[in-house]
Amino acid sequence: MVETSKKTTAKKKDAKKPKNPITEWAWGAATIRDNMQTLAPKLKVDASVIDSFACVLSYEETITNGGEKIKQYFHTRILTTAIVNAKKEDEEKQYKEFCANLKTVFKGNPEDSSMDRVELAFFPIIAHEHFYLIVFNLEKGTSVILDNSNSGATYESKYSKEIHILKKLFSRYLASHKHEKASDIATKKTTLMKLKWGTKQNVIDCGVFVMMHMEQYGGKTLKNWKFDFPKEGQDQKLEIIRMRIKYATKMLMHELNIHREKINQETFEFASKNTDKALMQSMIREEIDKKQEEQARDHVASAK
Repeated sequence: MVETSKKTTAKKKDAKKPKNPITEWAWGAATIRDNMQTLAPKLKVDASVIDSFACVLSYEETITNGGEKIKQYFHTRILTTAIVNAKKEDEEKQYKEFCANLKTVFKGNPEDSSMDRVELAFFPIIAHEHFYLIVFNLEKGTSVILDNSNSGATYESKYSKEIHILKKLFSRYLASHKHEKASDIATKKTTLMKLKWGTKQNVIDCGVFVMMHMEQYGGKTLKNWKFDFPKEGQDQKLEIIRMRIKYATKMLMHELNIHREKINQETFEFASKNTDKALMQSMIREEIDKKQEEQARDHVASAK
């Protein structure tokens, strides 16, 4: 049942479409079984899972909002390692790659490539083996960072490199489409929101927090954002597990997933063959422990 692949958890990888995906969308995103299983508790969520979630959210926006302003969700591969580390003499190549990455998001809704209908643009970022989210308000020309981690690091040390490059390139892209807020996107200061549910000890669930922020944020200030989530502690741990289950179910069973019926059948067959609940729980725990060990090995290897 389990397929293998190189892990992309919170590392910057420029992945091609995976073979034998378990979730696959008409708009281009796909996730293999091994990566989808990182939504199990205690595991670092794979980047491709966030990409698939972004695809689902964008699809739902286009079918529910009609002619109104929409939210646009981008994938984690918009800002690649090559783009971030490009030299000054390679700026045109950097911008060309950035635009090409943006275009992959508009396969299902090409008319939105001008961003004229977009109110909020969501960009999940991978940096320092950590996920966080930056959201651009294209009506106000402002931007905010949503990050669960309260590490105490400064804006300059933790965010400035990636955010500066993203703002510069995104502003240029908007200007090419004559967007009225293009200049503001590049020049206005980005706000780092101090989230009440921020964490100091949790280094595992940043991908889940990004998915939650993508789903829940509507452009409000923190004071006016009517969203209740537990502070760091046992209640938050339980809620994160619930969110993992919720998002796994949503993506696997979503109408946009062309493998939905196959997954339904496999789930039924697995349940009918494994009626011993205690044994099933033991099997699940063994798989989670195994994946934790794999992720720990990958982390050590990447640090060398």
